[in-house]
Amino acid sequence: MTKNEKELRNSALIMVFQHQAEELRFIKSLQWKIINYVILLQIAVVTANKMISDKINTCHAPCCLCNIIFIILILLITCKGIQYFYKNLDNIKRKRNVLIDIIKNKKKLGILLHDLQPTHKEEEKWKEDKLIKGAVISVIVIGAVVSIGLIILI
Repeated sequence: MTKNEKELRNSALIMVFQHQAEELRFIKSLQWKIINYVILLQIAVVTANKMISDKINTCHAPCCLCNIIFIILILLITCKGIQYFYKNLDNIKRKRNVLIDIIKNKKKLGILLHDLQPTHKEEEKWKEDKLIKGAVISVIVIGAVVSIGLIILI
């Protein structure tokens, strides 16, 4: 393999590495947007329930069915949010595995990626995913519990 071929191959793999890293950043930003939207939807459902229950209470009609519908809606939003969160985690794992494979196989591929290796801090971040996953699921579930509590109490 000539020097030009090696440089071309090296630059192509660096571009792949950078592209995968950029996609990983984008997917991680989606992860936080999912959480924000789930919580905003939970708040919107509680607000809608309050507005509708105020209208129904002025008519002295029973509000039990309305509350059940809104509780089911909260549960659906929560389950879908958790489902999207886990789907997003799978995408993150796939992207990270591609990056890790490129780094691990750099000697076999004959490329220079010394400046693209993850730092010790980045490797620690990768290990912290379990803590983040638990915290995110807890926030979503706590939001659902609080929302259901508010629907029942209102």
